[in-house]
Amino acid sequence: MSESYTPLAAADDLCHERRMTYPIRQVTVQQTYDLRHSVMRPDKPRDFVAVKGDDQATHFAAFDGDRIIAVMSLFDVEGAVQLRKLATEPSYQGQGIGAAMVRTGIDHVKNNGGRRIILNGRVSAHGFYEKLGFSTYGAPYLVENEPCQMMELNLSP
Repeated sequence: MSESYTPLAAADDLCHERRMTYPIRQVTVQQTYDLRHSVMRPDKPRDFVAVKGDDQATHFAAFDGDRIIAVMSLFDVEGAVQLRKLATEPSYQGQGIGAAMVRTGIDHVKNNGGRRIILNGRVSAHGFYEKLGFSTYGAPYLVENEPCQMMELNLSP
């Protein structure tokens, strides 16, 4: 069972240690594809990053001016919201932007009455998600030779 979520910071407080702010806004799925492709699957055709349910999902992006530097999508699934396709431009990684994206997603789900967020987490990323309150469940498995495990965050009412 995962811990309850407590808001950690406002979405506009992305890079407080560097005094930089990258606003996060809701966007269309089409706006996520270029970054999804370049960060997650540059070796595949661009259409490979489109997934079933994209047209019904909620999508967010962090911006540096007009440039999208991080993306994330939220999908309604049976009894939960699934966080998918979190990607940050490599030159912006390590600045807290990914964590701010996840916190934005958590707040969005909570504000819309959601009670549980799930994700398919790479085992190598578990520490990142655990710091945000997620915990693992189920048995580990492989996705394209990458060890993964389901993670969840149960939200208090």
